[in-house]
Amino acid sequence: IFLLKSYETESSKKLIEEYGGEDILFLFRGMTLMDKVEELDIKRFNKIMRKWSFLKGKALNGLDDYVDILDDNIDNMTRIEKEILGEQLAQILILFASCQQAHKNYQSIIFNILSSMAKFAQNFEFSKNIKLYTQLAETINSFIKIYNMDKSDLSSDIKTLFTSIQKKKSIKKEKKIDNMNFLDIFESMLGDYDQDEDMFDFNDEDYLLEIKEEFIERLANNQDPFHNELINLPESYYSDTLLEFILDLLAKAIEFKKYDNSFTAKLLGVMNISMGDREYREQLIISIKEYAKKDIKTAIMFLYDAITLAPNKDRETLWYLKWLESYLYLIDDYNQPKDKAFKGILNHFIRVQEKKRFKTLNVRFEKLIERFKDKGLF
Repeated sequence: IFLLKSYETESSKKLIEEYGGEDILFLFRGMTLMDKVEELDIKRFNKIMRKWSFLKGKALNGLDDYVDILDDNIDNMTRIEKEILGEQLAQILILFASCQQAHKNYQSIIFNILSSMAKFAQNFEFSKNIKLYTQLAETINSFIKIYNMDKSDLSSDIKTLFTSIQKKKSIKKEKKIDNMNFLDIFESMLGDYDQDEDMFDFNDEDYLLEIKEEFIERLANNQDPFHNELINLPESYYSDTLLEFILDLLAKAIEFKKYDNSFTAKLLGVMNISMGDREYREQLIISIKEYAKKDIKTAIMFLYDAITLAPNKDRETLWYLKWLESYLYLIDDYNQPKDKAFKGILNHFIRVQEKKRFKTLNVRFEKLIERFKDKGLF
């Protein structure tokens, strides 16, 4: 909340970026302040909607509250202020209308927002705002298809919107006017969130722990642990957090004797993650080295799986050779058996570096050769 209120300061922007809060700010504040929706906004919104995040869901709830507050106070606003609000609503609708796929956990939040928008739209005369009414109705119909909803389950405000379009007139309900100044509304909403204890009842770390516990419970009960919730994680967490999460699951699979040659491939497949993706390449080595301090067996097994799962086209790249180098040193540093897999990785590393001659690896290559040359490995 502090960051939301002090967003304009440079230090706040840096903190928001560092802790991955930019998407939350976009949902909670950016969407209500944009003058014109850009293509990047549409891509960002669609990416957010595809993957569930509890905190981003709370941010969308903030948008719902914002529209409700505006609706309660619009009769006390000037004509110009009302026109500005109409334009803001139209811009927000462009984002929602662009959505082709939305996670199931956003369903109730999205329809609450659309319901609030439907009620808010009634403040604008139908004959002068036909485009706004029809745009909103089309967006609602789009989400009905996305979620395969029965129209009988729609809110009364959404049903009233459709009635307005049929009758070609707005249908306003009486409401209490709080006489709030338009310019104070957003700050008031932020203040309300200071008192919202529910904002802190749950966080993304709790959600990740729930998923981990459910996975482990299914492993222990001989059930299929690869449930659908795993696919929602990559867009909500940084790579270091996800890699530790994956390593913990792998450790439990080994403990329960559920690990086999296909385990890691299945897990990464369900999560739609590739260790070869740019965001994981460097972090993989960092996370593996850290995890090795408490569980060398799991760390080595996961790194080996990542190495063997890499497609052939990547096996002569610089980053792939760095994986191999890290694997070789881990085995040696922790006095693990130097088996056929180790020898195969060592020989591949030597062959590719001699062929490609990556300059950044020259010194490290010589050191590695020096380290292993008298051990009968090549």
